[in-house]
Amino acid sequence: MGITRRSFMRMAAGSAALPLAAQFRFAEAAEATIKIGNSFPAAHPLNIRLKAAAQKVQEKTGGRLQVRIFPDSALGGDSDMMSQVRSGALDSVCTSLLFFESMVPSANIAGLGFGYKNYDEVWKAWDGELGNYVRGKLSTLGVTPLDKVYDNGFRQITNDVRSIQSVQDLQGLKIRVPTVRIQQSLFVSLGAAPTALSIKETYSALKTHIADGQENALTHVEFWKFYEVQKFCSLTNHMWDGLTVVVNSEKLKSLPPDLHEAFFTTFNEAALLQRADMVKLNTDLKTSLASKGLQINNVDPAPFRKKLLDAGFYKTWRDAVGPEAWALYEKTVAPI
Repeated sequence: MGITRRSFMRMAAGSAALPLAAQFRFAEAAEATIKIGNSFPAAHPLNIRLKAAAQKVQEKTGGRLQVRIFPDSALGGDSDMMSQVRSGALDSVCTSLLFFESMVPSANIAGLGFGYKNYDEVWKAWDGELGNYVRGKLSTLGVTPLDKVYDNGFRQITNDVRSIQSVQDLQGLKIRVPTVRIQQSLFVSLGAAPTALSIKETYSALKTHIADGQENALTHVEFWKFYEVQKFCSLTNHMWDGLTVVVNSEKLKSLPPDLHEAFFTTFNEAALLQRADMVKLNTDLKTSLASKGLQINNVDPAPFRKKLLDAGFYKTWRDAVGPEAWALYEKTVAPI
């Protein structure tokens, strides 16, 4: 059964911790511990499923393997946590594929502007040859990724100036984006004025009009309460974002085979459950956010895709991700 908006806090509280007696029993029996950091709020569908998977691993292994989840950037920002995992200071991080942009250029193809029409295309690519190729590249960094990618959703545009119906509506609009090159490149190519800010700075920037709008999945609009400082929400689906769990490879090698298997199997299964949660949740959020005052509209992606093509966006990123990744994208999704 999928996660609804109302069930977030209830499930987050229920899955956050085992009963106290069980925690002590598992702590005494634990042979190994894996700490996983991420930057998402504790009640986000990602963390609900990660915490449930951690509990399941403890139960499967009789407490021999403990998995501890640290949400909300408790162990640092995404870049810092990635550095910690590579050095062995942290066991694991769950982060956007796009944060590997400089280390693994092929990972950028996850965020190709208007590159995926629907989830069928996304999962065909990322559960298949393209995903395997990028995971192979990630493995050269001294980390081991899970086989299944978690879902961060299709990204939409909110702002407090006007409804985005056409490419012209984006001209000069100050859009908050993360410090990710492909997202900045996308909005420059569309004629907007992207402003790179951290997610925690975004609400204030929108409220004080440093930025006119922002682009994120609807879950972020809900969790960060952007609906309080925005008027319009245009369902552009301009970019998909995937989340990958990577584990320090030396840490994995230190685990007995059965604990290694329990970890990978359980957290891969959790990814599939979380994907379903996100589909259900995003459907619910369209209604919920509209009831909070956001004016929501659908968008025809074709003119936006043509603008990117004419601006050279696709050529730039074909060169950046490399011929192998691009060929696999066109093979599994569609030629551009």
